[in-house]
Formats: sequence, C-alpha cells, structure tokens
Amino acid sequence: MGDFRVAGSLEHLNKAPISESDRGIDCAQVLVVRALCHAASGNHEKAIEAVAASDKALKAQGPWVDAGDVLRRNYLAGEVTKLIESKSQEKLPTRTSTN
Repeated sequence: MGDFRVAGSLEHLNKAPISESDRGIDCAQVLVVRALCHAASGNHEKAIEAVAASDKALKAQGPWVDAGDVLRRNYLAGEVTKLIESKSQEKLPTRTSTN
C-alpha cells in the first residue's frame, strides 16, 4: 500500500479548486479529506456534498484503481459519517426528569 499524504495545510486543501471533470482516486481522496474538514467545522451539508463528489470521482476511475487506495478513501468516508453523527448528538437537547 502506498502512503496517503496531503501537501500543505488543510485550509489550503479545502480551498483548492476541483472541478466536476476531475476524476480518479487522487481526486476522490482529496475530496474525502475536504469532507472531513467540513464535518469537523460543523458544516455537515458541505461534508455530505464532498463525500458524494468523492464517490463520483471514484466511480469515474473505473476498475483500474489500487484496492488499498479505495480502502483508505472508504475508511475516511466512514469517519466523516461518524464525525457528523457525533456532532449531531452534541446538539441534541438532553432530557431531564420532572419527577
């Protein structure tokens, strides 16, 4: 398996232009990291959009992609979901007993 390294800051990565025509595993991984940034900052709608774009980029790659790269991308997409769920739970009001 290869390394997954991101050059530059997450803020830079989050603002890097990626067009609809970009495709492939590299694009898919960048988009899923972007989704993590959005989820961590509480922008869940943007995080979901970035995961969907990552899925689209991965599908455009076709069957010629390293399985390890796909596993890393899918793991990160799962982490986005967990982060969104945990942030959503934090916002739910807690129930208090009135006995």
